[in-house]
Amino acid sequence: MKRKKQTLKRRPVAIARPLDKLDKEERVEHYNAILIEGLRSDMKQVIESVDARMGGFERTLMEFRKETKEEFDGVKVILRQHSTEINELRTEMQAMGTEMHAMEGRLSAKIDGHTTRLDDHEGRITSLESAGH
Repeated sequence: MKRKKQTLKRRPVAIARPLDKLDKEERVEHYNAILIEGLRSDMKQVIESVDARMGGFERTLMEFRKETKEEFDGVKVILRQHSTEINELRTEMQAMGTEMHAMEGRLSAKIDGHTTRLDDHEGRITSLESAGH
């Protein structure tokens, strides 16, 4: 047995027709059409509001990104300057270390010379002390 497909006949809702001239089904369709139109209007307002807020948010975000980039660029410049200064100080400290080692060598040589001379004087003093007793 074949079943017949039931098709709903869609009639355009005549909103311009007076309500008392509509049958029960047309009144429901009329009411739904009014609800749908109201929802469309509300959704349009919501979308416009969201679009406006998103535009403001995007502008704020772009300003924040710009400010942040400027800050980071400034930090990068300072870091580069500090890196250069640190490298210069490292070079100076290495030169000072080399100079200090050389100075230590010269001082050790002088001290060794004085120690030798003191040893000579100590031997003479001991000889003089022995002869005088």
